[in-house]
Amino acid sequence: PDAYRSDLAPYGSTADAMSLALRGVGRRVEDHADAMRRLAAELVDLTAANRLLVDEVFGCTEDARRWQARAATGSAAGDPGLVEEGRALQLRCDDVARRVRTLDTAQTAWWERVGIEETAMVDAFGGVVEVDQVEQRYDDATDPADVALATRPGRGAPSLVVLAWWRGLTRAQRQAVLVAAPGAVGNLDGVPADARDEANRLRLARDLATLRHLDDVGQLAGGERDTLDNAEATEDALDRHATDVDAHGRHVPSYLWIYDPGAYVQDDGSVDGRVAIAVGDPDTADAIAVNVPGIKTEAADIGDDTDRAWELHQSATAADPDRTYSSIAWLGYDAPRAADDLHGIEVAASSAAADRGGDLLARSIDGLHAVAGDDADVVPIGHSYGSVALGSALTHHDLGVTRAVVVGSPGMGEGVHDVGDLHLGRGRLFVGQNQDDVVAGLGQNGSFGLGSIGHGQDPADSGFGSTRFQANAGEGHDDHSAYYDNDSESLHNLGAILAGRDPEPAGSVHDPWWRWADDPERDAPSDLYDTDQDGDTDGVPRRRAS
Repeated sequence: PDAYRSDLAPYGSTADAMSLALRGVGRRVEDHADAMRRLAAELVDLTAANRLLVDEVFGCTEDARRWQARAATGSAAGDPGLVEEGRALQLRCDDVARRVRTLDTAQTAWWERVGIEETAMVDAFGGVVEVDQVEQRYDDATDPADVALATRPGRGAPSLVVLAWWRGLTRAQRQAVLVAAPGAVGNLDGVPADARDEANRLRLARDLATLRHLDDVGQLAGGERDTLDNAEATEDALDRHATDVDAHGRHVPSYLWIYDPGAYVQDDGSVDGRVAIAVGDPDTADAIAVNVPGIKTEAADIGDDTDRAWELHQSATAADPDRTYSSIAWLGYDAPRAADDLHGIEVAASSAAADRGGDLLARSIDGLHAVAGDDADVVPIGHSYGSVALGSALTHHDLGVTRAVVVGSPGMGEGVHDVGDLHLGRGRLFVGQNQDDVVAGLGQNGSFGLGSIGHGQDPADSGFGSTRFQANAGEGHDDHSAYYDNDSESLHNLGAILAGRDPEPAGSVHDPWWRWADDPERDAPSDLYDTDQDGDTDGVPRRRAS
């Protein structure tokens, strides 16, 4: 082992030097890009000034020619007005000549700066062409990534502490960390979204290159196939809306906010991951939705969940186009795979996964508040078992949110009887429950409820203190999975809630003591909305007369 380490050490030293050299060149390229953008903007101004002066020089020349022609006639001799006009023309032409000289000096200086930038780029690349050059320049250099990572807050540090650490790094240290150790910051709550996105996309590219190569040579082992599937699903999800614009023609960027494709190893040896994609910048948006999915959701499903996040972003934009939004597809916990099957109804049997998910959700929301500010309007939305995870987060953590939403909820946890248990005010929990969604009817309603099958009290119950909104599915929609479907009642109302508007109300479930609970939404028709603002809806049934 000692001989092996002795032989390997020089290679490690060279690799470190090469890494520093590549990062140095990378920073020079970024600086060059910034400088060229500034120079390009200056060139636009110089070109406009040059065009204006050309017109003025031509005007002075023409006016001077006409004045000379008049002065040459005998009738103009001794004309005081002509003499005064000549003096004014001379002053004007002198000023134009001075401005021409100033512009010429500015243009010369501009070309000099272009030359300096080009020389700096040549030197940056030319100085690291050979290994000897790299080792001579960087062999004893301190890696800025090592310095930055040595001061990184420990595991579980508050997001505000993480943010202070990140903002305290120099630009060189940030870039070094992003390149050398993207996994150290890509999922770190408290790091801004643009930096997380850069780190996670770099890690994604490396994973794809490595795992695809192993696949090509037939050497993918164990759960690496699942990890590759998760990485490729993430790549596809990012591509789906990369060039899309909202109904106002504005580009909506996406951010790879969490990326860990091999986070969870299951009992059968398969691998699931943690992934979250934000549609719209969560650090600057006026309102941020965190969409928490239910059971059997895996990292490989991130494409469909990103589509739902996009649809919600569109719906909120339709509700109030003057605000900006971020809608996060948050597959940030290990959603249960195993489920009890009761006459075709899949119900997660344990709340353990929800409790773990609630802790992770709370950390993510804490990170959003740290970067966007305490007043950031964060709206968590839990679907199906995701509402149980949201209930755990609200019960055991101070999320700093003023409202929350659940759709298709089987209950928000044992012991959660009303909004007070969730630390929300009355009416500040919004509940969407499709009339035909059997899973959403599993929550307990009084003594005749099925509380042992669901997860506590039905949040749509009249005694829960929530606000129920219209969420019935139209014909041809899945009863439990249609809550984000385009043109649906539910998506329209989810968009309104995110935009800070009141949703279309629906009656709460009422449970008389002498019989089963009544649902006033039973047999109510479905309304249809133009949630994507394309000028069309997909059907004709209407809830209200038009």
